[in-house]
Amino acid sequence: MKIYLIVFLSILPITVNAQDLSDREIKKLAKLDLEYSNQKQNDFQYTNQLRAILKTDKQRKSNKLSGIILTSLSALSIGSGVLVASGQEGSFWHENPFRGLVGGILISTGAIEGGIGIPLLFVSKKRKRERDRLIKEYKVQTK
Repeated sequence: MKIYLIVFLSILPITVNAQDLSDREIKKLAKLDLEYSNQKQNDFQYTNQLRAILKTDKQRKSNKLSGIILTSLSALSIGSGVLVASGQEGSFWHENPFRGLVGGILISTGAIEGGIGIPLLFVSKKRKRERDRLIKEYKVQTK
């Protein structure tokens, strides 16, 4: 029973400081031109607003990265699919009877990747506008 009490008491200070922002989060806020002072550290409303801003920015970055990767893969897949399907004379694919099938699969895969990647880029822009709106609201409230 004593061991459970010791474990609980050792975890207690961690949960008390859970509302504080880490150094990494404070650096990210500095990149967004937001100030975080020690006076506001105990105000949960401001901390929650800053966490919402950081969460929205993280979603924006992940959507943008995924969109760029999928759009690039789409271009590569469509390009290689066209090359395979055309089967230039003297190449391996020219003599292969399945070249049209393989080329079609590559082209359709590229179209699917583009169909997923391009909307992710638009969602990234939407998240950026949302983040900017949250920053604007935060600055209005702190003044």
